[in-house]
Amino acid sequence: MSKRSRATEISWMLVLGMSCLACVVGRHTAYEAGMREQLPSGWEADANWSVVLVDRDGSILRTVTVRLTSDPGSACWAGNWLKAEVLSVHPSQGRLHSWYIGRAAYATSGAGIQIILSSDYCDADHRLYGKVAREGIFGEHSSDSISGEGENGRFYAVPIHHPNAD
Repeated sequence: MSKRSRATEISWMLVLGMSCLACVVGRHTAYEAGMREQLPSGWEADANWSVVLVDRDGSILRTVTVRLTSDPGSACWAGNWLKAEVLSVHPSQGRLHSWYIGRAAYATSGAGIQIILSSDYCDADHRLYGKVAREGIFGEHSSDSISGEGENGRFYAVPIHHPNAD
């Protein structure tokens, strides 16, 4: 291969690399904004949440009920992970991968929160990147795979309070 061909090849690799970087930077804006803020008063672990995952067009993909605990959890990535328990998924089959049966985990950084619905699949997980607000949690969800990351849409979560509480 000539020096000129090699230089052209390297130039294209740099252009593609920068393009990929531009796609990743700023993707999880709710999470990034939340990291700069404190968790709102009233936030508590050991609570159940109803999470609605929607696609890019706003159509509902899944409703997931998850319990965010204060128990230590684990994930394939470094961090202070806590255990999350997936209590239900509706519909249980369909357009999203059925990775919700595995181990789940979450971590907060300020008011930023990451929830991994399948933390035992290191190369094929489903993550929610969001911000904890007084009213609930909102952000983006994406699925990872060996072939690359594909953002699937947004999510919204509200706490489920027991009717006899208070």
